[in-house]
Amino acid sequence: MRATTGQMGQKGSRGETGRVGEPGADGPRGPQGLPGVNGITGPSGRRGKRGLPGQSGNPGKAGNPGMPGHKGLKGEPGDPGTAMNINGANCTCVGQKGEKGIRGLIGFNGYKGDKGYGMQGFPGPQGPAGHKGAKGDPGYCHASQCGDAYKRTPDKDKLDSQVCRIKRVSTPIFVRHDVSVHGSFLADPLQPQKFWLSRDYHGQQLEEFSSLQNLKNRIPDKRYNLRFNRYHGTQHAIYNNSFYYQFSGKQHVVKYDLGLHDVASAVHIPHSHFNDSEYLYKGSKSYYDVIADENGLWVVYGRPRGSSSKLHVMKLDPVTLEVKRVWRKLPFEVGQYTNSIIACGILYLIQEDGQVKRARIKDTFDLYNGERGSADINLKIPFRRNTMFSFYTNTSDRRSSALLAWDNGNLIKYPILF
Repeated sequence: MRATTGQMGQKGSRGETGRVGEPGADGPRGPQGLPGVNGITGPSGRRGKRGLPGQSGNPGKAGNPGMPGHKGLKGEPGDPGTAMNINGANCTCVGQKGEKGIRGLIGFNGYKGDKGYGMQGFPGPQGPAGHKGAKGDPGYCHASQCGDAYKRTPDKDKLDSQVCRIKRVSTPIFVRHDVSVHGSFLADPLQPQKFWLSRDYHGQQLEEFSSLQNLKNRIPDKRYNLRFNRYHGTQHAIYNNSFYYQFSGKQHVVKYDLGLHDVASAVHIPHSHFNDSEYLYKGSKSYYDVIADENGLWVVYGRPRGSSSKLHVMKLDPVTLEVKRVWRKLPFEVGQYTNSIIACGILYLIQEDGQVKRARIKDTFDLYNGERGSADINLKIPFRRNTMFSFYTNTSDRRSSALLAWDNGNLIKYPILF
């Protein structure tokens, strides 16, 4: 019997999903890929704990010697020592007597003292006649007491030249100490009891003391403020209640009236050193040295002459500061000497002696005679740094004339013998 094909039946519904099969075996390793891009730097971690200290290293090489330290305080005195012989053992032997020392300088005779008080004694018997003495030195009489006949002028110079010449400078007398290394210690010839003081070589303060005792006790009676009229240097002068000094930064010497508290007059000193490094004296800070003596007011200053600078001297009228006369190109170099003074019209130049704490006056110049002279006057500089000298003449008592000095912050007075 022949089979016949029937019609396709309808599509049956989808069967249920079978279970998941077992994972297959790993495939072969693929090739290495390219390196990736660096990532962003992460935040810093917390600081770890401090490790244990390492072993000490070997000592380094010795360094250069350091600067010497400050001088220590003085120690307590030790026990008395014992004498030692050449073998180092104690002994009670006495050393040999040293050689005889060099005889010291002979001091000059002092001035006659004031008359004493007491009951008058009985007259003694008349003594034998003595030998006739040598002719004495000429006496001294100040111009204010004896008239113009004894005042030095260009026409009357020889009359007073020997009387006024300084013969010796005595041992320095300490007055007091001050805080400033530089300064001025001044006196007025017409007011012998008063003293003045200025500090530093550039300032505005001036102190007045009515007595030497007030100066020692640091009790000024007056203070002057020169705020608008400042001074420069330390070589100032006081004369007839006026203060004479170099006006700071100017080629002028001014007269400051202490009664009016103001500048009364001034004088211009042309072509002079006044604001450079050419100071008048060695080791000083002054360009002008203003000096007052029996004959008036003087100014010592330096002026360039060719390749060098020479000392010049100008004489002024103390009231008007009118120029009376100028001595040009003296045979002395600027900076050659440590200071100078003028007494009775004679210029005395002070220079180093080559020894510690000593100075010497060897060169002089008579301004009225115009003659260079010599002297042999020694000065002691106890504090080794004298920055100012001033001649103080007492017109009422010649024996009280002296040199005033500022020595490394110490006020010094030197009695002088004419």
